[in-house]
Amino acid sequence: GNGNGNGDRRRHAPSPRLVQTGITAGGAVRRSHRLIRAERTTPCPGGHSAEIARARDEEPWRDLGETRVGFERTRTRGRSAVIGDKMTDYLDQLSGYLPLSPLATHIGLTCLAAQITFTLLFDRRTKLLPAGPWNHLTAYSAHQTVALPLMIILTYVGWRDWFFDPAKYDDNLTPRDRIFGLSNPNDVPLAIGSGAILLWDIPMGFLSPPLRDPIMWAHHVGMYLVAATMCGTFCEGGDMIGYYYGSFFFGVIELSSVFLAYVDLFHPKYKHYFEWLNSNHESKKSKSLAKILNGMNEFCRIFFALTFMAMRGLYFPYVTFFQAIPDLQVAYKDPPDGVPMWTGYFLAIMMASFACLQAYWGLLIVKQLKKALIGGSHGGGSKKKD
Repeated sequence: GNGNGNGDRRRHAPSPRLVQTGITAGGAVRRSHRLIRAERTTPCPGGHSAEIARARDEEPWRDLGETRVGFERTRTRGRSAVIGDKMTDYLDQLSGYLPLSPLATHIGLTCLAAQITFTLLFDRRTKLLPAGPWNHLTAYSAHQTVALPLMIILTYVGWRDWFFDPAKYDDNLTPRDRIFGLSNPNDVPLAIGSGAILLWDIPMGFLSPPLRDPIMWAHHVGMYLVAATMCGTFCEGGDMIGYYYGSFFFGVIELSSVFLAYVDLFHPKYKHYFEWLNSNHESKKSKSLAKILNGMNEFCRIFFALTFMAMRGLYFPYVTFFQAIPDLQVAYKDPPDGVPMWTGYFLAIMMASFACLQAYWGLLIVKQLKKALIGGSHGGGSKKKD
């Protein structure tokens, strides 16, 4: 009002009867209806009943509308919270039946749901997107769409924890500390390395023909087993093993995979994408888009080769043979109770095998770079990714 303000406070203050009785949800809306009308017809101290009446005539249900909206928002938030809590409980219960942590189960099922969603989006029968190469490789296109943000997350978290975590530079850490002394059940790289691979990546290796590569499938199975072992899946007390190195093996080295997720899309073996990228498009818009994507492809090819050689071809074997395996040898001389001895041998063998595999792939990339630089190849049809 335009008076001394007492009437305004009376009009906008919550009803004492409503607060004292603790009325909520739908019942509160109906009862507040009567209470608000009663307040408006009650003369206010200071003689402002006429001003209140005029305000009521101009905006008769403003306060009631605000009350309704407030309660509806509260009720909606309440329902959403209840649904979210129930889903979380169900997923936590499901993780009890899987060799996964609750976080890994959440991530794996999220990736699976995203895979299904993007597969439907790229399917020509849904007509949600214009025609393109993604219509011919729907599951593979969806897989790459899901993989790219995962690789970015892994790279960011891995580099943050490996290079910028003060614990990594603690000179007082012993080999036993690095293998058994550190733990984080909610570690994101290990959760992705176990949950996303088991519930999404490995099944897609069976279901999608372009992803049926026996070597990559075996590689992913091995990655899951390593991640599950490091998460303590096979230990009686759930003790984590080698968490110190998790950010490296499941994070730092994935920098090259960020570029690979894009480069692999236009590999010649996926002819629909390769032909679309290199064909003469009729429309200017398509020509411009193809030119931009082709430029990005060449950029990513170069940086994939460089980062792969640096992170996987050189740094991976160094960390494996000069840090991780020596720490395993020392720590497993006296492992904690409930930690099987075979887990140490398994991790050492798998790390060494992966290091040799990365070195082998690195040699293949060096050969391709050599051919490209000295012009020894007869064309550009053999642009190796694997």
